[in-house]
Amino acid sequence: MGFIELKCNNCGANIELDLENLQAYCPYCGQKLMLEVSSLDQVLKEREKTKQAMVKVLQAKEKTKQKNIEREQLNDRDRNQNRTFIIGMVILFLLFAFAFGMLYIPDVISSIQHEKNGDLKIPISAKTIIDGKYNYLDVKTIFEDEGFTDIELIAIPDIIMGVFKKEDIVTEITVNGDPEFSKGTWVSPYAVIRITYHTKKRGG
Repeated sequence: MGFIELKCNNCGANIELDLENLQAYCPYCGQKLMLEVSSLDQVLKEREKTKQAMVKVLQAKEKTKQKNIEREQLNDRDRNQNRTFIIGMVILFLLFAFAFGMLYIPDVISSIQHEKNGDLKIPISAKTIIDGKYNYLDVKTIFEDEGFTDIELIAIPDIIMGVFKKEDIVTEITVNGDPEFSKGTWVSPYAVIRITYHTKKRGG
């Protein structure tokens, strides 16, 4: 709210005139002030300036308010995005953990049950033994080290010159009759291991 200073025509006192109210009374003598045209023009100009200043202040406040709203909206959006990302990562982790558990837990339970029963794991696959041309004694040692005891060695005396076949090389191996067993398969500790290998043909 603005004021201009006037002088009372009756008592000469200085008076501040409220620009919102163009009628004024002297607070000292009670004289009603009659504004001159020049004074009225000044009042109107001052009041217009005051209104314009108030408008600018209100506009500035409104801009500040709008900026604060926009900033808060951006913050809310960032918080929502972060919250969504975290929730998504948690869900993904839980799904991964569930899938991993579904695949791994049955194997763990199975292993515990086999160990409880005293079963043994086959330490090497048949394919590895045959392709690697293992010596039968080495294969026998591998299975004995794992705990197998029922190991049968079968010699095939079919080597004459030793050109196409090498002596003591495993030609076939079975576990409980299975010639295609895999590494890590659980079997009874009493499983029958049959190792067939080449040896030199003895003369008659």
